[in-house]
Amino acid sequence: MQTTGYNIGIAAGCLAGGLILDGTGAGALLWAAALPTTAALAIAAAARRPGVPGTRPAHADPAAPTADRTGPGGSRNR
Repeated sequence: MQTTGYNIGIAAGCLAGGLILDGTGAGALLWAAALPTTAALAIAAAARRPGVPGTRPAHADPAAPTADRTGPGGSRNR
């Protein structure tokens, strides 16, 4: 499902780019690309917390066992 959504997004971008190029010329492509880029940057800047934290929270115990307890074999189905 995620791959399908990704491919639909790529196809929609290609279609939109082709329509803009055909209708208004190459000069409009920069502005058409700047619009979603600006929106994405604004959303990222307004985010209250990072999507992928760079460090552990201060309350985390470094000696605590990790959630991955698969063992040396790597399989959970034992």
